[in-house]
Amino acid sequence: MRATLIGRFLLLAIVWLALLLPLWYWAARWLAAPPIWLAGTLMQAFFPWVDGYEQEGVKAVLHTLVQVRMQGPRGEVFGELAPEVNYPTYGYALVLLWAMLLASR
Repeated sequence: MRATLIGRFLLLAIVWLALLLPLWYWAARWLAAPPIWLAGTLMQAFFPWVDGYEQEGVKAVLHTLVQVRMQGPRGEVFGELAPEVNYPTYGYALVLLWAMLLASR
């Protein structure tokens, strides 16, 4: 009896995930804005080496004052570290949560 309940939950979660994933992907631009804004604002407030951030669609770039040494065409050059994040890569847990909540009723 218990194995069938878990199997039913797993099957329903996969079905809901397949149904919700295209909707989540379509709405990712709006769903990405609040966490990117919050992360960028907090990083600027708490870390003096953060110069700012920018968001373009579902991608965000954190501009820093951290310099890295790299090999250039004419010897060593310095560049600034600018990590980039893509919301669909890290934000898929939201749609997974929705699918599991709907599967659990």
